[in-house]
Amino acid sequence: MNVTDYHIFFITGNPGLISYYTTFLAHLSAILNTPSPSQSKLDQYLRGPLRSQSQNPPKFHVFGASLAGFETSSHLPHPLSLQEQIQYTESRLHEYVRLQRAKLQEDMDGSSSGPVKIILVGHSVGAYILLELLRRNSDHGMADRNAMSMVGGVLLFPTVTHIAKSPLGLSVGKILQLPHFALIISTLVHILTSLVPRLLLYALVRLITRFPKEAATTTVDLITSPMGVRQALHMARDEMTTITADRWDTDIWGASTAPPSQTHTAPAKLVFHFGRQDHWVANHTRDELIAARGYREDEGGEEAERNDWKPKMDIDDQEVPHGFCLERKHSLMVAEKVKGSVEEIVRARGGDG
Repeated sequence: MNVTDYHIFFITGNPGLISYYTTFLAHLSAILNTPSPSQSKLDQYLRGPLRSQSQNPPKFHVFGASLAGFETSSHLPHPLSLQEQIQYTESRLHEYVRLQRAKLQEDMDGSSSGPVKIILVGHSVGAYILLELLRRNSDHGMADRNAMSMVGGVLLFPTVTHIAKSPLGLSVGKILQLPHFALIISTLVHILTSLVPRLLLYALVRLITRFPKEAATTTVDLITSPMGVRQALHMARDEMTTITADRWDTDIWGASTAPPSQTHTAPAKLVFHFGRQDHWVANHTRDELIAARGYREDEGGEEAERNDWKPKMDIDDQEVPHGFCLERKHSLMVAEKVKGSVEEIVRARGGDG
């Protein structure tokens, strides 16, 4: 590992099993670290503002883990709230940074190293967790900044405001609020799955959901895990009452009321990728957020130059669904999009993180 490395820290949606994203993360890692056919790796690195004081091309490390309570090995005494999942993810991020700094210092024979360069990527509620991690990192001050540099974030099908107003939020929001709903449903699922052999259960999941093999296998893991179903429903209920109005300030939105030159540190560059017809994001709340916080490419001229540090927000034009990770072709398409966003983030920071 060298000082030009970037670390992609991925945060899942709900259900929070990382195995849903295996194809996506594997392809993302491969294409980030493979030069295009027309360029050598060095030439690709040295183009434009990606030039760095090092002559080595950047290497991208991709890391992701399940949220708490979803793995088959999980034995939590109770399901975690959204805030507790944020705390859990923050602790995983800090542990990851600690391990990477230790590796870097070992590679440098004990010499002091700079901060670990982190690019967060979050899907669905993972995008909400991403913004909260940025806020907490900002609140923690220089101690955290010396250990890690939050270079940017890529938010995929982000459920960051008013999830209860989404089409599915309107449909299931009140049901999720019924007393003990998560416990009752998870108990029934455990009874049913205990009576059905795993191979038959797998066949039933494929028949009912039409999922591909990998997604069906992961779904069987979810419904047979000790806490997975209850955790997913409990967290979904919490999302309905927690994910409401935009709650972040200028430290998170890239100083959206003042350019970065007026801040002490460069803000993390944010890129949002919304779905065109997302059943977990209402079109009107999406459009309101874009109008209030996003960079508009159609502004042009001096206005565009003044605002190009704002978060970039686009709406998918390829009809990729919210649950892109369930299908291989959609996983590959989104990985290609994230690759472009990661390169844009690195370019915006001048390659120095």
